[in-house]
Amino acid sequence: MGCFDSLLVKCKKCGEELEFQSKADECWQREFTLSTCPPKIIVDLDGEIQECGNCGTQIKLVLATRPTIRAEIYVDAEDEDDE
Repeated sequence: MGCFDSLLVKCKKCGEELEFQSKADECWQREFTLSTCPPKIIVDLDGEIQECGNCGTQIKLVLATRPTIRAEIYVDAEDEDDE
């Protein structure tokens, strides 16, 4: 069984918590949120996609950089037609 760190993200549609796993940092079984996640893990998880087990919404992590050195990670939920 391998060790990893986790980024916990809430589904924008139903609020269910999803876990994205990374082995990019020290892998001490730590859990992070979008605001506390170390840069190494953010970069490692860029582009990762998971399906919410509760509502089926596809969640994609997208690294967005700004003119500053700081990077933020955004969660994009694909829009679904309710018709």
